[in-house]
Amino acid sequence: MLLLAACQTDEERAAEHLSRAQGFVAAEDLPRARVEYLNALGAKPNDVPTRFALAEIEVSLNNIGAAQSHMLRIVEQDPQHIQSRLWLASFELEQRNWDAARTHFEHIANVKIASPEIQSGLAIVAYSEAAASNDLEAVRRAHAHLLELLPTAGDHRILNAAVVDGFDRTGRLEAALAAVEDALDTWQDDLEFSYARLSLLNRLDRGDEALDQLERIVAAHPDKHIFRQMLVARQVELGNLDAAEKVLRNVPDPSDTMDQLSLVRFLAEHRGSDHALATLERLVAAHGRPTVLRLLRAAMAFDNSDQDAALAEMQDALAAAKDAGEDTSAALYLLARMLDASGDRPAAETALETLLARAPRHVAAAQLQSVWLLERGRPDMALRLLRTAEGVEPDNATTLHLLARSHEATGNAALGRQLLARAVEISSFEAVPALDYAESLVSQDRIAPASDVLARALDKAPENVALLKRQSALLVAQSQWDRAEAIEGRLRVIGTPPALIAADDLQFRRLASLGEVEQAMSRIALRAKAGEITYTGFAVLARSAIEAGLLDIAQRMLDIGAGQFPQVAELRAVAAELAMARGDLQGAATVYVSLTKVSPQAEALWSDFIALRKRQGAPELQLETTALALTAMPDSPTLAWEHAVAQQAVGNIDAAIQSYEALLDAHPNNAPVRNNLAALLLEGEPDPVRVERAASLVAPLVGSSVPQFLDTVGWVLFHQGDATAASEAIMKAAEALPDNAQVQWHAVEALLAVGRIDEARERQARVADIGDETLAARAQASIERAESSDPGEGTN
Repeated sequence: MLLLAACQTDEERAAEHLSRAQGFVAAEDLPRARVEYLNALGAKPNDVPTRFALAEIEVSLNNIGAAQSHMLRIVEQDPQHIQSRLWLASFELEQRNWDAARTHFEHIANVKIASPEIQSGLAIVAYSEAAASNDLEAVRRAHAHLLELLPTAGDHRILNAAVVDGFDRTGRLEAALAAVEDALDTWQDDLEFSYARLSLLNRLDRGDEALDQLERIVAAHPDKHIFRQMLVARQVELGNLDAAEKVLRNVPDPSDTMDQLSLVRFLAEHRGSDHALATLERLVAAHGRPTVLRLLRAAMAFDNSDQDAALAEMQDALAAAKDAGEDTSAALYLLARMLDASGDRPAAETALETLLARAPRHVAAAQLQSVWLLERGRPDMALRLLRTAEGVEPDNATTLHLLARSHEATGNAALGRQLLARAVEISSFEAVPALDYAESLVSQDRIAPASDVLARALDKAPENVALLKRQSALLVAQSQWDRAEAIEGRLRVIGTPPALIAADDLQFRRLASLGEVEQAMSRIALRAKAGEITYTGFAVLARSAIEAGLLDIAQRMLDIGAGQFPQVAELRAVAAELAMARGDLQGAATVYVSLTKVSPQAEALWSDFIALRKRQGAPELQLETTALALTAMPDSPTLAWEHAVAQQAVGNIDAAIQSYEALLDAHPNNAPVRNNLAALLLEGEPDPVRVERAASLVAPLVGSSVPQFLDTVGWVLFHQGDATAASEAIMKAAEALPDNAQVQWHAVEALLAVGRIDEARERQARVADIGDETLAARAQASIERAESSDPGEGTN
């Protein structure tokens, strides 16, 4: 029998497996059917009908990634396989991958097959392109076509979503709400449509209905923590503390640590710490989780600023959990957060590294580690961690936000924006990613979409002052005065000091933009007389006037403010900024000298003073000021850095090296300090000892895409004699930093070392264009030496 089996052809083996697979399908045993289809493909890997049947099985088993892979393989073999194309097109629509969807639909259309599904798909893609173009007329035309197709399209979720979006974009909110409700009749409790209904109800000021909708979303999607948090915040805002507490207690998993932490924090804030601790005891008694109790106790102690007690509790809880053989992930993670917040980053990193070694798929730990890596200028390492985290939780908004930041830091801004858009959507327009995404859109001059993002974020957090301020700035920039005035009113209703300062600033900017400066000043004077403006408010208003070029108005504001708040340091600091705006650098310096004598512990004040010295172009004064600053605040790493930079500026390289060494001893993970110290060690004609020390310093920076780090790493390699690797690194840095004369000079030397003289000449010309005569002459001398030693090199 073994011999007979060995004699079977591939076709015969495939037929046997297919027969068994079809039998399992008939018996509704899909997992075993899947195995037989895979075996059949093993015998005949290019059999399209078998692969399509397997893809359908994967879809039924919800293995969407595997199904997509099989469908893509099919259309590679048979580009006109309509069923696969239709599935892929629908899948890409669901993912909002419009370009990919268009590709599949156009392939189908080329086969001359007409169907409502194909028409709808192409219309949706056309609508998405119109929406992305910010052409309102194009949006209206594309949306009208969608409405024509809607009656015959059947149940098409993405078509309905595009119809809703079209009504929303064109300002027809009531029509958008009606379209959402029609969609919810078909797709009950669909999260996208449910949230759209909530957003529209908020924007239409139908608060009671919005609250009911939010409660419905929480009931239908109890695993979506973000909506439960929104509901709690809304109930607290309405003063319904009992209802808010009920929401926090009614959770899918009462033993979930983070849900318990939310409840206890709510109780501590609104019911008192005794009530919170008593609830903790009952929770532990009910669920038998003493480790959870200790973690929560430690978290509460930390929140109450009892850091020593919290860290001691956490260490004990960690040891007890380890002895009992329990999972210590939560304890290690919270311990790392606490240690970092207490200022002990090295110990925090050790705790987090221990956690990731034991649980490499711990998403929150990977996120926190990536934040630290980004701070240290290592986006490449952050990307590796975050990709693992994304594999564990593909729709984690925090991970996507951090991935966006990492890609942007590595120079891939377009991908960063795409990921940021996904993070905003998945987080249901959380404030932090929404603000970042809005800024990204503004940087592309896409003001209307940025304003739309902020509006949706404000639906969720209507009292978020940062969102209101950014939205108001966009409205003023677009001369939308009525809407800006409405936001000013919302800020005054919120009534907190930051909100009132923002409202006053918005009022001034609005009136100044309308040419009504005197009216603005009259209102400010009246509010000042009534004692309704703080000194911080006067500082903000004066800075806005400086920014607008209204220097005399800024002076009047400072005079009014000084009349009410004489000798307030913040107002005097603004007076220095005003002096600089007028070109009176010496006058500004006089103010800073006076202020730093009165407030020697104000680091920000010293930083501003040092910035002024740099602007004065006086390295000796810069060094003198940094020395005074460091004497006043010897433990400030920022001022220590500035002092080292100043020593370098006056040419005192050895002293700067000593300063950087001391700073590195105190902060061994500070990547910019490592970079600058290594670069200084290579100044002039470095000896082998210094080159070796520089190499050890940049070792952790190898592989970084930060151009300043690339340059230093390449310069170290150059001095070690590895010209090829040096030129690769330095040329990347030179492309990224075209206006940095020193990097361009390094490029000249590295290119000459590998015989690329023509390219070296181009870089020397760049150094000359920048205007650094010393480095340009040095680069030219190197080129002339290279040409005289081997004249033939000039023809490469």
